[in-house]
Amino acid sequence: MIKCAKCNKKSIEFELSHDIPKYMGGTDRDGRHWLCYECHDTYERRVLKKCMEIVFNRKINCNVKDRRYLTKYINLIKYSCYYKLKRCQKIAKKIMEDFYGKK
Repeated sequence: MIKCAKCNKKSIEFELSHDIPKYMGGTDRDGRHWLCYECHDTYERRVLKKCMEIVFNRKINCNVKDRRYLTKYINLIKYSCYYKLKRCQKIAKKIMEDFYGKK
């Protein structure tokens, strides 16, 4: 049985979360954690929302239940220019540090 890296909940159903999401060019070397569904969803939505606000100057509603709604924003980041992608990666790293309480 695995334990969530954020909330310490024990379960057999977890998702592997990349510290810098793969759609932003993140790799295993950037870091990854086993998270329960709820913590993974919270982390991914925080990263996406902050990137859309700072890099793309867009306010988005990340509180929708259906993850498919967020796909268009994920694709916007995924296919953006190198400069915007690098800015998103820096934002993801900062959020990861805050999320896990690392410095």
